[in-house]
Amino acid sequence: MRKVQCLGLTVSVLSFLTVIIIPYKIASANNHFSHYTELRSDGSKRNVETNGKYGLFTKPGTERGAKQVLSKNILKVMGTYSQSDRDYYYSHALNNHKYKGSRYYFRVYGYKKATNGAIYYRVVTMNGAYRGYIYGGHNLTKFGGGIRSAQTTKKLRNGLDVGPYYLSYTSLLKFPQYTQYGKNSEVATIDGEHGKDPFRLGKSYTLQRTREGEKFVYLNDLMHPKIKGWTQSISTDYQE
Repeated sequence: MRKVQCLGLTVSVLSFLTVIIIPYKIASANNHFSHYTELRSDGSKRNVETNGKYGLFTKPGTERGAKQVLSKNILKVMGTYSQSDRDYYYSHALNNHKYKGSRYYFRVYGYKKATNGAIYYRVVTMNGAYRGYIYGGHNLTKFGGGIRSAQTTKKLRNGLDVGPYYLSYTSLLKFPQYTQYGKNSEVATIDGEHGKDPFRLGKSYTLQRTREGEKFVYLNDLMHPKIKGWTQSISTDYQE
């Protein structure tokens, strides 16, 4: 042991001692993980967006063999959407910038929990292109870490008459595209056989996609009750 004089203070230093400060880890390599648990709550409550704080991996990030699916930088791009992005969308034939738009919301559908309490959620993009695990905090009742809850649509008062309305060469959707996972398939394409059917408003509100901003109304086919869904294009006049 030797003494070092520093600004009037005498400090004892062990010449052979090295001090290393190790930052807190969300989960260490020594952590074990619970079995995978599937979430069964209302799917619309499990829509999230990313904040770029953590990456997306094939396994929880500290499990052996985990490989990166998407970097933090890409996930930060996916999780933001500005007025400038919306302007680009409308000025480029309804096409977004790369990694932008509603298709890059995520749906949480399961998780694994580490022995230190860290939760890794299994997620998938709304278009199904990317899936994997992302760190989500330590609380199963509130998303944290690399994700936050997302409102993919907004309810607006529509002020429209109940109808009748007519559709021509358009599609009815179970939900506005990419606002819910697994619910984007078309209910029906309105042309030919049903092109002359009158439709009536089925809901008193309009749904607006939060990011891109398109507005959708819900219609019921008065002649074929099983045909109903969301659409953007309506007319009060039948068009040949």
